[in-house]
Amino acid sequence: MKRLSVRKVSEAAFAAVLACTQIVPINAESTEYKMYSYHFTPHEITDTDYTDEMAYSDDYFKDAASVYNNHLATASMSLASSSISANAVRDEDLSINCYDNGTLTALNKKNTSADDTYWYKSENLQELLTNLGFEDFEVNKNYTVQPGEQTIGAGVATKKITENGKTYTLIAIVPRSAGYEKEWAGNFTIGDGSNSEGFAEGFYNAMTEVVRFSADYVQRHGISGDTKIWTVGYSRGAATANLVGGWYADNAASDPRLTNISLQREDIYAYTFGTPAGVHYDTEAEKEALHTNYAFIHNIFAAYDPVSMLALDQWGFTRYGTDHTLDAGYDTASHQDTNTSAMLAYLQKLNPTVYTIYSTGGGDPDVFSPKKFSLASGSLSIVNDTSADILDTYKSQETFLQGRLAFLAKNLIKTREDYVKYQPVIQAFMVIYLGDYSARPANMMKYLTGDVLTKAGVCVMYAQYVISRLQEKLVTTVDGLSESEKAQLKAAADMADQLLADTENFSQEEIDDINQQLAQYGTGLTFSEVRTYLQLASAALNSQKTLEQVFTLLNYASTNIMAAAFSSAMKAAGYASDEIQRLTGVKGVNVSYLVKFLSALLLGSDGYTSSSNGEQYNELIISENGKLQLNLESDQLRVLATLVGNSGSYMRVHNNEVILSWLRTQDSYFTPETKDKDDYVVPDTSVKYFN
Repeated sequence: MKRLSVRKVSEAAFAAVLACTQIVPINAESTEYKMYSYHFTPHEITDTDYTDEMAYSDDYFKDAASVYNNHLATASMSLASSSISANAVRDEDLSINCYDNGTLTALNKKNTSADDTYWYKSENLQELLTNLGFEDFEVNKNYTVQPGEQTIGAGVATKKITENGKTYTLIAIVPRSAGYEKEWAGNFTIGDGSNSEGFAEGFYNAMTEVVRFSADYVQRHGISGDTKIWTVGYSRGAATANLVGGWYADNAASDPRLTNISLQREDIYAYTFGTPAGVHYDTEAEKEALHTNYAFIHNIFAAYDPVSMLALDQWGFTRYGTDHTLDAGYDTASHQDTNTSAMLAYLQKLNPTVYTIYSTGGGDPDVFSPKKFSLASGSLSIVNDTSADILDTYKSQETFLQGRLAFLAKNLIKTREDYVKYQPVIQAFMVIYLGDYSARPANMMKYLTGDVLTKAGVCVMYAQYVISRLQEKLVTTVDGLSESEKAQLKAAADMADQLLADTENFSQEEIDDINQQLAQYGTGLTFSEVRTYLQLASAALNSQKTLEQVFTLLNYASTNIMAAAFSSAMKAAGYASDEIQRLTGVKGVNVSYLVKFLSALLLGSDGYTSSSNGEQYNELIISENGKLQLNLESDQLRVLATLVGNSGSYMRVHNNEVILSWLRTQDSYFTPETKDKDDYVVPDTSVKYFN
């Protein structure tokens, strides 16, 4: 993995570096380029499109594709950003050529209804490719209709270029890279590999559609002779472009639709950004071959980008080609590093809103720090963990998130086959909750926090969770527990006792309201039965039943109680009935898997050890003045505090405008000396390199 960092060097030093790296400088004396205006939509969907400039030259395609070109990388990120679904029609005469099932239709305002808000979504992509000199732009049907859970939009266009005395047809193949709504579900469709030749199934399906459309395009347009391909993508589009580049390298020579073109592997220029892993491997040797044999594919992402961590390496997933990780490399407290200052300057121009969030620290992953809960203010709050017992293992967003995912892979979802059981509920959760940029998720959490059913469900769920961990140790009865384990289980009983006491004097009106919630969402439970399950949790420590029997009952209870709590909170937050049904199981999503997934993610603490405080700080429950209570210093609660306390920074680094801003700090075509000129020729002194 290559870590990108900009330096200026002397000729002698540069020659020495060049001897040990495949990345070479662009010939600054021969490359001319121009700046082109284009529009893009930020990843966090807004109601408007933004304007930007892109530096472009046909000479970007002169060198072999395996030679990393920082100028082409920046241009490719701009092209990928332009593919994000446009927000509104700017050009009154806009016409989009859509090819579907043998028919080419020019979509425009005259032949689409006023209610059709999807036919123009490729406007920004068409505008940019047209400005760059590409012709015959077409999109597939998926780009012009509301996205589904397994769809993918794609645009294709061509232009003639001459490099090294030879004329090529350059084919731009661009999958839609954001604004894909329900296609979020496809990101988490991994499958067992049987329907996807081993690839992650959602990305494989997307690749298959883009290949179908683009290869048909080549055949329909009679393209022949020497050919180059430029395929780019961001996020979901990045994983798709990664597989598209690999497919053309392996199959172009034998596909009957492509027999008239001559395409070499080194003429496939694939640049992907914020790239998930969709290629499966079985051995380390095979993994290495997937990198070295596809060196013409370049994947660029921040090491702390959670999207690039999925699908998990522990399940045998990687990417084709070379990974280049963006490296901030600056003092996180002062933000004084030159590159960071330049990045923030570009970000401020691209998106002032994201710039404000990022630069003040709330969205900056480089100011990530472990957190813990505190009662110092008189109420529960999350504060930075700066004491002597700070959790040394995870001090950065990268190591923390990798640690959480490693815990899930070790303890809950150990293989892709295990993942298939969780796949529907994770898809539903990600689509409905993480894919929602409105205020609804925050409102949902607010309603959940105050709901008595949630508290009951958490009590039962925690008892269930503790028992499941004991079962993993082959402990089957209470008699086999250690004192520490008994304390853990009794904590759930104490919490249940407290809630039972709180609800003892509920009015009939309050009971009727809870029963209405339980009935409305089909839990099969009454409030009286919920109290029975709380009593079961309370009595579990002294029960004569086996833990397996207790677990079975509590699993049923927690599933149904939490289903009602989630449903009630979602309804109060404004979610539609079909969204509620999807998450709570009416359409086949097993909420018990959601409960297990979230409890493991939030409560698991494997590998998360404090440096100096000893065994008690690995326990969730401690005895204080003869009474068991939550230990705010416990590793488990620190995991939870760190997960919640840094939530604002996890996805910020994945934003397309943040990635683009970092790329510009490493691109000599974007400097104060040249930024405002109309025409550009690279200065002789502007050579830069990546290490």
